[in-house]
Amino acid sequence: MSEPQETICGYKVHPAASIFPLVEGEEFENLVYSIERFGLLEPIVFFDGVLVDGRNRLRAIEHLKSLGKWRDDIPRTEWEPQCKNTLSQWIYETNATRRHLTEDQRVAASACIVPLIEAENEAKQKATQFEKGKSGNPTGKAKEQAETKSSPPDKRDTKAKDANSTVGKVAARAGTSMHKARQAVALAKAEAAGHVPEGTLQQVASGALKLKDAIPQKPKRVELLDSDPDVDGDEPGDLKAKTDEIFRSAKYRLKSLGAWLRKTRAPSAEQDKLQTLLIPVRQLLRKAAKTLATQRIMKNKSRTV
Repeated sequence: MSEPQETICGYKVHPAASIFPLVEGEEFENLVYSIERFGLLEPIVFFDGVLVDGRNRLRAIEHLKSLGKWRDDIPRTEWEPQCKNTLSQWIYETNATRRHLTEDQRVAASACIVPLIEAENEAKQKATQFEKGKSGNPTGKAKEQAETKSSPPDKRDTKAKDANSTVGKVAARAGTSMHKARQAVALAKAEAAGHVPEGTLQQVASGALKLKDAIPQKPKRVELLDSDPDVDGDEPGDLKAKTDEIFRSAKYRLKSLGAWLRKTRAPSAEQDKLQTLLIPVRQLLRKAAKTLATQRIMKNKSRTV
């Protein structure tokens, strides 16, 4: 379920603008003082009645109004569609360059706006198609592009392929590494699949959570008991060493499982995975119990001899 649309001073806020955190505390007080002394240097930007830029400036003006220190109309302007950028792209670039954001915040915000940009590009593409019976296009189908002779892309050109991928675009927007971008995109997919709570990526973008702490960690894959020591036929002197080795292996698996559970923020959605991870632990404990039983039997035999 998507989060309700944010409103500021009675105005609906564009979802891309809501990705970025509101200024609070001393930073907000400085903004109020600046507007009171120098006026509003940048107008509030709207598009079709939706607030797209200037949430903090609008809040500061409303605060001054409540103190009786602002009586003028709020300077506002309308965003004009651009050929190069969609509205969400413009909002991201405007905020990312203006604010002092960390690398985690930039890349998380870049990943957050991916579905918004895709939806806007799709709507823009549909709007530019010729309508049936207009512009000399009776079928209503888009005209085929003229064929141009060009060399096929080099299959070894992985840089160009990466740059055109979702991860590459996220990294380019945020000015960060591909590794960080992959983490942010992976977190967005995990959130969409319900593996992490909704809004986790937004928390990273707001600075409330670090990216590395938000990504659900999986324990290292540990082989099952095929490689574990077999106690059948062992001499009594080797049983204690074998038992200690099995318990150490079980302890490692339990430690890995505990680390994974601490990182996972939606354990209810991971019950099947949890049961799978517990299988090798159960097997190890059974084997340890078998080893101890064998050890007792051997000790009893040695006493009766």
